[in-house]
Amino acid sequence: MNFTRGLLEKNTKFYRNIYSSVNQHNLNGLVKDMQSFVKSASRTLTILTDKDIYRVDPFEFADWEMNNDLFFVPIDGDFRPKNMMLWEYWGVEFLNVSGKVYPRNSSWGNLYYNFYMYTPDLADYDVSQMIVCGTYYYAVPYAFDENKNRFLQVNSRYDGFLQFREQNPGLLFDVNNVGAYDAIYMGEGENAQLMTVFKAEKGDDYWLAAMQTKEEDTGSNLPKGRYVLTNCPGINEAVGFAASPISTDFYYATKDQIYTIALGNSQDVIAESRYIVDKERDGEITSLTMWRGEYGRMNVSSETSTTGVTTQNAQYRMLIITTYKESTGEGKVLTIPIVKLTSGTLEPNRDIHGRYEGFGRITKVAYNKVGN
Repeated sequence: MNFTRGLLEKNTKFYRNIYSSVNQHNLNGLVKDMQSFVKSASRTLTILTDKDIYRVDPFEFADWEMNNDLFFVPIDGDFRPKNMMLWEYWGVEFLNVSGKVYPRNSSWGNLYYNFYMYTPDLADYDVSQMIVCGTYYYAVPYAFDENKNRFLQVNSRYDGFLQFREQNPGLLFDVNNVGAYDAIYMGEGENAQLMTVFKAEKGDDYWLAAMQTKEEDTGSNLPKGRYVLTNCPGINEAVGFAASPISTDFYYATKDQIYTIALGNSQDVIAESRYIVDKERDGEITSLTMWRGEYGRMNVSSETSTTGVTTQNAQYRMLIITTYKESTGEGKVLTIPIVKLTSGTLEPNRDIHGRYEGFGRITKVAYNKVGN
C-alpha cells in the first residue's frame, strides 16, 4: 500500500533474491545506487556497485550489459561508479563515474551513454552530488563540482553544464564558490529550491544552502538561505537527510533518532527529535529518504474515523528509514507518516507505521517505476 498504485489497504508481498535467482550469480560488491527508467521504447534498471555498473530489465531482472559495454566511447582509466539522476520529462538519464557525468537520451530505445559532459570553461570537474529539481517540464538537473566548490546546471541540450552568472555582492553564499566545503546531500525543498548540506573539508562545520531554481530567477540573486547546522544534535553522525518539496520541513537521521528542522527566516536553526528508534526491536537507523512517488497510501491516526485510522496520499508526506540489527543480521524498512507540515510532526502511533522485515543489511532504497 505504501508504494504500489491502486492498493488501498495493507497487502504486503516480498520478492527475494530476484537478481541472483534469474542470473545464477550475485552482484559484485554492495549496491550504492540504482535507478529504474521506463519511457517509450526504453525500459532499464541500472545498478551501481563500488566497481561495476549493471544494466538489467526492470521487469524480469535478467542481465543485459555491464561497465564499458554501456558507453558509446569506453571509459579509459579510473572507473568508479558514484551515483545517478533521472530527467524524466525529457527522457534523459545521467550517470556519474569518477566524478564525470555521462548523459543518455532514451529516444528511440537508446541504451548507451554519450561521452562525458563539459563545463563552459573546460575546467576539470568532480561531481559529488546531483539531482533533478522541479516538476515535469520545469524540472532542471543540478550538480556540485568539488574541484571548484561550485554549483552547475545541465544545459537544455543535456550535452554540457552551464555556469551561473556572477552573483550580487553581500549574498548568503556564492553559488560559484561556496568555499572549502564538501556537498554531502542534495534534495528539493519548497518552491523547487535546491537544498544542499555542506560539511567543512577541515573541521566539523555543517550548513544547509537553499538556492532558488525557477527559470525566471536564474540571475544574480540565487541564494535564499544559509542555515547553520553545526550545533544540531548528532549532525556529525547523520546517516541521512530529507527535504520537503511542499513545505519548509527539513529532516536528518542519526543512528537512533530522526530530527526535524522548521526552516524560517533565521539562519540559526533548532532541531527537534521526532522519532527514537526501538533498538531492541529494530537495531540502528542506516538511511533516511523522503517518498516522492506519485502513488502510494499511508495509514494515519484519525479521531473522526470509527477505526481510529484513515489513509492519506504518501507523496512527500512519508519518511522511509532503513534499520539494521547487528546481533541478528536483520535489516528492515519502516515508513513513517508526516502528519503536520512545517513543524515536521510524525505519526506517533507506531502500530500503524509500515514495517517490512526480514532483509539483510539494506544499502539502497530506490524508486522502481514500471508504468508507462
